Amino acid sequence: MDYIQLLSEAEWQSLRRVLGRRVAVLYTRSIDVQRQAIVAPDFSLDLGEHGYCVIESDWNDTPNEYLNYHAMHIGLRDWPKRIARVRDDEGRIMLGSPSSVCLPTPASAIVSVAVHENRKAAGSERAHYDHAVVFTCADGYRFRSPPTNRSGEAWSSRMTAAPSRIS
Repeated sequence: MDYIQLLSEAEWQSLRRVLGRRVAVLYTRSIDVQRQAIVAPDFSLDLGEHGYCVIESDWNDTPNEYLNYHAMHIGLRDWPKRIARVRDDEGRIMLGSPSSVCLPTPASAIVSVAVHENRKAAGSERAHYDHAVVFTCADGYRFRSPPTNRSGEAWSSRMTAAPSRIS
């Protein structure tokens, strides 16, 4: 049995719309900061007046061989994921107590987005899935979801390097 969890065309369109945007704030519940890389399983990139690019990730298992494979979902939204909406004394809606990372100012534009895919097989089960997404900014800063591959397996990549092109 084959288990396939690849990004949809709509999710690729969301990634294309992030290219060229400057990201000053990243919202997440958990984070690992490594030199010039921010690694989080789920996060929302603040695109200013364009809303948020929300990256969600989770792991699934096949039913017989218990192969674990990744499920990633990406979309443009008007509110960051898992951040409460609160009203101030004047009734305005605001972000409620988010965990956030403020990036170097002025913010650098996102110049590429790579999606790493992976394949696994055991017994009669095979999994083919998008494992990680990596946003790279002009200044070299990167945002990645989920954490790195710890199993030593090889990944292949698909990349969007310009808003109109995926190779």
